[in-house]
Amino acid sequence: MVKVRKIYIKSKIVMKLIDKYKPSDYYDCEEKNIKRKEPLCTNYIFDQMFCHYPKPVAILMKIRNAMVKPLGLKGGNSFRELISESNAEEIVAYKNDRHLCFWVSVYCSLPIENQQNISITTVVKFNNLLGKLYFACIWVFHKILVKKLFREAIKEN
Repeated sequence: MVKVRKIYIKSKIVMKLIDKYKPSDYYDCEEKNIKRKEPLCTNYIFDQMFCHYPKPVAILMKIRNAMVKPLGLKGGNSFRELISESNAEEIVAYKNDRHLCFWVSVYCSLPIENQQNISITTVVKFNNLLGKLYFACIWVFHKILVKKLFREAIKEN
């Protein structure tokens, strides 16, 4: 049984767009409540995480794309091209291939008293054994990269 996560902000329950893609085979979420003078917006966080890679991450992505191409897995698309839905607080990117489907959500609540809830959520559904094997190979890198990119995107300059 998968639990639907609810966020409580000043007695308001927030249901995220990403929640409709559960249950799934894999789910993770990095989340932080921040307090800043200048609020963050969803587009800024999305761009920082998925459009402006640090050089080591860009190199890893090129290596991954080269490794998965012979397996028939698609790689290399811009995450901006993968956006499937969005609203003022959340952007969801989606990709489906023969082996797995994944959704990535960037959520950034509207500021209340200079505080915001920020999260990055990944949901994966496997279509077959190759999808499971592929994800097993990249899972550790996924966790490390998402955590690092998330911290970098939300840090105050």
